[in-house]
Amino acid sequence: MDLPRNPLQLPINDMTWSSGAMNAMPYFMAALLGSPMALPINICMGRRGALTISAILIIASSIGSAFAQTWLELLLVRIIAGVAMGIKAASAPVLASKTAVRFWRGSIVLAWQLWVACGILIGSVINMAIANATGYLKRDGKNDSRLALRLILGGPAVPALFLLIAVAMCYESPRYYMRSDAPGFSIDRAFQILLKIRAHRLLAVRDLILIWWPNRPQATEPNHESKAGQERNTHNGLIYMGRVLASLKLSRGQYSTHFEARSLRNAVYSTCIVSLAQQLCGVNVFAFYSNKIFSGACGNLKATLAYSVGFGGVNFLFGLFAMR
Repeated sequence: MDLPRNPLQLPINDMTWSSGAMNAMPYFMAALLGSPMALPINICMGRRGALTISAILIIASSIGSAFAQTWLELLLVRIIAGVAMGIKAASAPVLASKTAVRFWRGSIVLAWQLWVACGILIGSVINMAIANATGYLKRDGKNDSRLALRLILGGPAVPALFLLIAVAMCYESPRYYMRSDAPGFSIDRAFQILLKIRAHRLLAVRDLILIWWPNRPQATEPNHESKAGQERNTHNGLIYMGRVLASLKLSRGQYSTHFEARSLRNAVYSTCIVSLAQQLCGVNVFAFYSNKIFSGACGNLKATLAYSVGFGGVNFLFGLFAMR
């Protein structure tokens, strides 16, 4: 929203760069720190634990954004929001797919893009509602642009709170408990979860075997079983810091595999190129700067916000057709 004043004390000469840095920082930090941090956090605390941490960080950063006095303070809290976004984006689709039935498993992994479009739509609607409620659309001199900005910046705390409640009500991924070299290894817990999310005990047993078989300890040495048992007993008795160190060690080994195996290395390079090309194609410019773009076409603030809502609605509507 183009505010008439400068409530965050942006440098006038390079306001465009400062504004761009604040907009880009969450996504930059999500890729640089958040996503890589997701793996050790998931190994140490599980999918639900990772989502809980991300929800708390988003709530804290949103409240901090609402009370920020300068653009540097806002930039700092948006760095925290970016880390939380990266952890959440790498954890939520996997948790949903691991507990879903086989027919929906692949679609749910890709559903994150649909809900990103839904979030853009909801965000545009809320921005328009806040602008109208604070009198900013009337342009009568009685509006409070500072209040409107702070409400918009603090708004993400509400869906993050709903995420925190939803995480408390959902089940942990059974695969988290089925990894024999991880600190949280427990076949009994995995089986109890499968009994709750599958319609029949036989289906739970089937899924337990299907999960365990690819992740079973490989007998590469004569005394492999005894070593694996000792390692599991060690993990079960770890203090919290020991669990963190063990998770970091496992994460380092898993990340190194992506660059040691040629097939995985090629997959990493190709996905990085595709992700970079997605940003360079310019489609996200419409999502982040839709108000600015549409204001040049119509010049009316209310119509500009309405066009932004329409843009989000079109993205979400046609995203539904991609779901089977």
